[in-house]
Amino acid sequence: MENEGFIDTMINSIKYSISDIGALLVGGIMGFLCLFLVGIPFMLGYTIRCFRNLVIGDNTLPGWDDWGTMLKDGIMAIAISLVYGLISGILYVLIMPFFLVGGMLESNLLLILGVVMAVPVILIEIVIGLLIYLSWMEYAVSGDLARAINPVNGLKIIAANPIGYVLALVAVFITGVVISIPSALIITIPWVMFATYVASAYIYARFYQGRIYSPAGSQPATPAATA
Repeated sequence: MENEGFIDTMINSIKYSISDIGALLVGGIMGFLCLFLVGIPFMLGYTIRCFRNLVIGDNTLPGWDDWGTMLKDGIMAIAISLVYGLISGILYVLIMPFFLVGGMLESNLLLILGVVMAVPVILIEIVIGLLIYLSWMEYAVSGDLARAINPVNGLKIIAANPIGYVLALVAVFITGVVISIPSALIITIPWVMFATYVASAYIYARFYQGRIYSPAGSQPATPAATA
């Protein structure tokens, strides 16, 4: 596999997401079904499949087949998201009484304590948001749900290549903006959703392989090798 520069990674991710018209067509239909929740597990399962194939060097956009495995992978991705969502919910539940009681009693002390406690909760929330996709990747590679929902594993991957992860986040954001341009036409939104998920899988796979390079050409460590 050839190494890719930062710009090349974004361009190739978009090319990858539209490289198979048949897969793109079905992906758009599945994106439409996501509006009714039915398509969500299949869309996530397909994203897991893309990442799994990319990591082992298969850069071909996979077909929509083996629906049972795709459904299982999608359900696992949803389960991972729910676990992280539950953690976030518990943290907010713990600090809400300070605001509610402080408001009812007009206690500035309780309100200040609530704000102070909210700061680390917000920081944890940000970390959780950064870890969800990494957890999906960890499941795609290991097939182990317990390993995937362990935040330590995601943090190790980031720590092995923090610059690469920042580049991956920036690349995902820019690529998402570029892909979303056609969504000005409402009918294209399902296909935009599909292309965004698939392109993001491509970018994160390159990060996982340690193959995202900075514009200056510095070579980062390989997370997959050091995690």
